[in-house]
Amino acid sequence: MIESTYIVDDDKISTFLTEHILEGFSKELKCFSSAEAALEEIITVEAERKTHPFVVFLDLNMPIMDGWDFLEAISLKQERLKNRCKIVILTSSIDEEEKRRSAEYNLVLKFLSKPLDKSGLASIQDMICNNKY
Repeated sequence: MIESTYIVDDDKISTFLTEHILEGFSKELKCFSSAEAALEEIITVEAERKTHPFVVFLDLNMPIMDGWDFLEAISLKQERLKNRCKIVILTSSIDEEEKRRSAEYNLVLKFLSKPLDKSGLASIQDMICNNKY
C-alpha cells in the first residue's frame, strides 16, 4: 500500500472528486491548493521518511507555481526521494504536447485527464504494485 498521497490542485471541486476516488488508496491523503506548499511539505516530510512510497496527483494549470514549475523543482530533489515518488499528472488539458513533455520527467508515472475515475486509479495501482514504470 502507498503510505502517502498528495493532491496538488487549486480547483476545489476537482480536489473533492479526486479525494472521493482515492479513498483507501493510501494511509494518508493530503491536499494542497498551492504547488509551493506541497513541494515544501514533500521535501521536508518525505525526504525524512526515506522508505515510504508516495504518489502526487498534480494539476498543471495553477497560479504562481504551476505544475511544470513543480516538476522542475522536485526533479532537482529526485536523488533524495530515491524511486519513492511517483507523480500522476491529473489535468483538464488534452494537449498531446503536454503529454509528451510530461513523459520527459522520470518521476511522472502517468498523464490523465480530469476527473480521475476508478479505471484510471486501477491502472495506477497496477503500475505501482507490479513495478511497471
